[in-house]
Amino acid sequence: MNINSSTKTFSIFVVALITILFIVGGYTYKLKIENERYKLMLEEIRMRNEETAINKNNNDFQTTTINEFNTKEIPTIKETEEQNDSNIFAFQTFNYSKLIDESLEYFVSGTDFNYSAINRRTAFKLCTELGEGNYFITKISDDFYGVLLTKENPLEGLFSSKVAYGIQLVTHSSYSGISGEISELRENGYPALIYRWETSEGRIYYGAILGIYPDQLLASEQSNKLNVGRIEEITGWNIEGRYIRKIQ
Repeated sequence: MNINSSTKTFSIFVVALITILFIVGGYTYKLKIENERYKLMLEEIRMRNEETAINKNNNDFQTTTINEFNTKEIPTIKETEEQNDSNIFAFQTFNYSKLIDESLEYFVSGTDFNYSAINRRTAFKLCTELGEGNYFITKISDDFYGVLLTKENPLEGLFSSKVAYGIQLVTHSSYSGISGEISELRENGYPALIYRWETSEGRIYYGAILGIYPDQLLASEQSNKLNVGRIEEITGWNIEGRYIRKIQ
């Protein structure tokens, strides 16, 4: 009786244990399934959030672009010029000596030209757009420069003249007789060039011109202000007989 009772009790215990194991195993499996489902849900939520963020950024970009386009005021001429100047002169600064170096060195009488007396910023822009050898620049005052153009004027609305005057230092019958001195003057910051002309008798002469100005009076005033001693030191010339020549 006692043995049977013990056996029955043990059997009940085993059945109960097996039942518990099944319950625990089933619960564990259920947790695993739930965990996988939650992972999938989280991944889906994350992907949706990323997609939403991307779409929002794109929409913001498009909205900003459209709004900027719709609300942006049309720039004034002055603003446009300043923007163009910023693009053109991004890596450049006004350098008078450099502009002299890149000016034309030789001008033949009868060559078509235009002359403009303009402020420093416009002069810099004009020379830069014309390019080396297509202009001749002369400082007139602290902020104004005279520019002689041998190409078509690239700046619209810029007043220009067909008349100009230069200070002729000396005259020579040979190009080589003054070319070296002209180079020396330019290297020392003086706007100098060789002016070639032909007489009615067919004789050819070369003049050493220092600066080109908009009128005869201004050219004469600049001639009186020259540092004669320094120019004679550079060239070896006697320039007491210099005079004003019309460039034509």
